[in-house]
Amino acid sequence: MEFYGHMIARLDGGGIEKDFDRYSGFVQKGIAGFIVFGGEIGILRKYIGKLQDSSSQPLIIASDLEQGLGQQVKGGTIFPPAMALSSAYKSCGSDGGEIMRRVFGAYAEESLYAGINTILAPVVDINTNPHNPVISVRSFGEDGETVSLMSGIMIETLQSNGIVACAKHFPGHGDTSIDSHISLPVLNKGMGELEEVELLPFKKAVAGGVRSMMLAHISVPSIDKTGVPLSISGKAVEYIRNRLGFNGMLMTDALNMGGILSTGRNRAGEMALNAGVDILLHPADPDELNDHLKGGNRSYNIGDVEDFRRGLMVRADKIPDFRSNASLAEMITWRSIQMDQGIGDIKPTSVVIVKEDKKLSCGIFEGYLRERFAGIKYFRISDDRVPGPALTGNNVLTVIFSTTAAWKGNMPEWFNGSIQKIKDRTRLFVVFGNPYVVHEINKPKVLTFWCSEQAERAAVKKMEEFHE
Repeated sequence: MEFYGHMIARLDGGGIEKDFDRYSGFVQKGIAGFIVFGGEIGILRKYIGKLQDSSSQPLIIASDLEQGLGQQVKGGTIFPPAMALSSAYKSCGSDGGEIMRRVFGAYAEESLYAGINTILAPVVDINTNPHNPVISVRSFGEDGETVSLMSGIMIETLQSNGIVACAKHFPGHGDTSIDSHISLPVLNKGMGELEEVELLPFKKAVAGGVRSMMLAHISVPSIDKTGVPLSISGKAVEYIRNRLGFNGMLMTDALNMGGILSTGRNRAGEMALNAGVDILLHPADPDELNDHLKGGNRSYNIGDVEDFRRGLMVRADKIPDFRSNASLAEMITWRSIQMDQGIGDIKPTSVVIVKEDKKLSCGIFEGYLRERFAGIKYFRISDDRVPGPALTGNNVLTVIFSTTAAWKGNMPEWFNGSIQKIKDRTRLFVVFGNPYVVHEINKPKVLTFWCSEQAERAAVKKMEEFHE
């Protein structure tokens, strides 16, 4: 027996034309589908279409599009992260729900045009730990009600527009301080607390008809006392099927992640199928994993993935209104920005720019500051050197650029230390990216939730409106 039909393999969109024979070979072997990373929309559409045409059943073409097609694919529209969308939703008042449906409708429209029929979102993790290195702004919020509401709108909108949504990462990755891409987090919470907090959005997602769910590489002893990652746990699958009543497609998180390294990637795939998981996501080597599974337990407890695939859309022919979607993303970015009421008149004596990574852009916002506040000193920190006494006065404007990303781990010590060293002299923080880097600092703040030129333009607009 071949097991390709229970795998979603990696597809590098930038090389799909060059490597097309390899991907076509997987289709001939019966692969369930692909997870897309990168590429250009026109080329992807062409070659994914060819793969679909060569398959006897529709392929699952998935991608991590938490921020829309532009998060992965050139030519697509990128929207702010989930936490920013929640902020925009609240600022839009009674129109919030309809505007969010337009946002998620754009996700669906553009994705289907590119050939993607499964979006690995929403993130239904509740970000209850401000030191979480990998969820943070990818979460809709810090409470179950907000996360359930926003993820519910996303699920309903995506699926009513032909996209399969995926609730992730069961049972909740929000209260962890370790990135499961790197190593295995352990969530030591009792079932009572899990069901009141972490599991609430999953219950709502199931009630809302979500069609797929992703299991995290997280150990939760109250669900499975053996300590294995829940992505390969029969106890976790039993809970999802029997307690949550979920009958859709279950998939592991990516099998190339560090959270299952101690188990062994091929052994983890075998354990997942034994547990009753339907799809093995992103195996490091599909051929090697297939050979391993053929030599393992032949009575795997797996569902009918082909039946699930028969209901998938293959593509959409209508060309999306990319210009309108880009305008919507700009508006949402502007609406999402939070400014403390007590900012007052901004007349900095110095500007400090703290960049977690030297490659992060800051040109748009810095240009605005230099034009508005001419003649003051500017300092850049992108390592452990802090200007200290060179700063002028105690009315410093500190601008922070950071990102939240998989495989990255915690913020570097110099970054957190630099912020701490200048916080007392800072009059106002403007944060592009992770808002939790100033979570415990009681100073006026402008929060944008992501690090992008789009966010910089929106912040400039906000600041200009503030000074009018």
